[in-house]
Amino acid sequence: EIGVCVAIADGIDTLVGIFGVGMHPTGSKDPFALRTASLSILRILIEKAYFLDLRELVDFAIDGFSDDLLDSGTSTAVLKYIIDRLPTYYDENNFSVEIFRSVSALDIYCPFDIDLRVKAVAHFSTLPISESLAVANKRVTNILSKVDESEFLMEINEDLFSTEFEVRLAADLRLVKEACLDLILKKDYGAALEQLSMLDAPLADFFENVMVNSEDPALRANRIRLLKSVHEQFLKVADISQLAGK
Repeated sequence: EIGVCVAIADGIDTLVGIFGVGMHPTGSKDPFALRTASLSILRILIEKAYFLDLRELVDFAIDGFSDDLLDSGTSTAVLKYIIDRLPTYYDENNFSVEIFRSVSALDIYCPFDIDLRVKAVAHFSTLPISESLAVANKRVTNILSKVDESEFLMEINEDLFSTEFEVRLAADLRLVKEACLDLILKKDYGAALEQLSMLDAPLADFFENVMVNSEDPALRANRIRLLKSVHEQFLKVADISQLAGK
């Protein structure tokens, strides 16, 4: 354990120091073996199951240097560099890029937490329901990407539901939220995805029978907010719309 801690500290300190004085690796040139150092840090944190946040480690290392010695963007640069090594790690371990992207989209900086989510999504992707749910999430993402953010601010008003399909989706979403709350706190992401799978049928029925872009602005905004709530719930685990491709 002591050796592991020293290895992490040495790697982080080296990355912060070299990035901090502007000696970033470029192209194929990596004279200080920073790629190896980054991958070593990631492997240790993941394989030793340490819930350590890279932001905290990097900031702690930065505090150990004299004031004004390091570039102002050191923390951001180091974090990006380390996280950018993760695709290599998962490629070596035979995980698809889509599975990794579904988790990296969340901007998480705890490698072990990322790993738990990646493995949960990898298992989920083998299930028959995963394809239809990924496509539905992709459709939700596309709709939300074309909406003004001001429409996300309102709360869902169930009095504005005009179809049974809106009512059912909202009701199932409440059940899923409650079921997932403890599972996510326990970081049981596989079980959380199983609960989220319950939204497959109500989402399919919603899209089949409900016109999101209603001519009534209030109905439209309410339906968009409902979809936003669905999207937010999935993002507590992963952005599975990434599994649907482009």
